[in-house]
Amino acid sequence: MHTLSIMRTLTKETGQMTVELAFLIPVVIVVALIIVNLGFFTSACAQFDRAAADLTLSHGAAPSNEQSSTQVQAEIQSSLQQVMGEHVDVDVALQHIDATKTSALFTLNPTHIQVRCTMHFHPVPSSFSISGISLNAPLELIHEKSLVIDLGPAGVGVDS
Repeated sequence: MHTLSIMRTLTKETGQMTVELAFLIPVVIVVALIIVNLGFFTSACAQFDRAAADLTLSHGAAPSNEQSSTQVQAEIQSSLQQVMGEHVDVDVALQHIDATKTSALFTLNPTHIQVRCTMHFHPVPSSFSISGISLNAPLELIHEKSLVIDLGPAGVGVDS
């Protein structure tokens, strides 16, 4: 008689774990995708910070005399896009800093330019559907690096 009551109890609850698992699997998949994308984003941010500083200083600090600021901007952007790869989009903006509007009493060189490098990261996959529920990731995550450089000619002010 005791085994009969155990069998009745087991037959009443046999489908409960399957239903719980059907609800839990999509949540686990979404959390795993968020963690993987967060790892890719932090790795891309670290690489972007190093590359943006290096490329801005190497291409923008001492351009040749025939290069304009738009050519410097295009060169920095193309080099940075090549370093970062196809998974992110890169924008570079230049802004001239007016030396007369600073709070400093005395400026040595009024040709400072602020270079703002922006990385747009697109999570993968951007949209998917699990069990009839469609889920959309944010359109993009944005990371920005800003540097101020001096567009002076190479070797000026350097003592040998």
